[in-house]
Amino acid sequence: MSPHRKTGKEPVRFGTNQVTLASTTVPKLVKRIYGGGSVIIKALTGNTGNVYLGDRIVETGTGYELAPGENVTIEFTPDKDPTEFLDVFGIPATADDKVCFAYVI
Repeated sequence: MSPHRKTGKEPVRFGTNQVTLASTTVPKLVKRIYGGGSVIIKALTGNTGNVYLGDRIVETGTGYELAPGENVTIEFTPDKDPTEFLDVFGIPATADDKVCFAYVI
């Protein structure tokens, strides 16, 4: 029997990915994280421009700016409702720049 079955708790999940950002679309970088967790998002050092993070309507003038090589850690804990979730979207100033991310939920 696995340890999480004894305690009734779900196992911790860890994942990583890289995403190439087109200048005209706003892809979801992090799929829905329910019940809390954290994600580190980094603009790759080889990027030629900044990357902007935000909600599904993020724009280069309104998002959280990451210069090439910079990263941000986002921790998420729902207030009271375990069905609350985190979505993170991104758009580049320069087409085909990339971000990578790692998450723990």
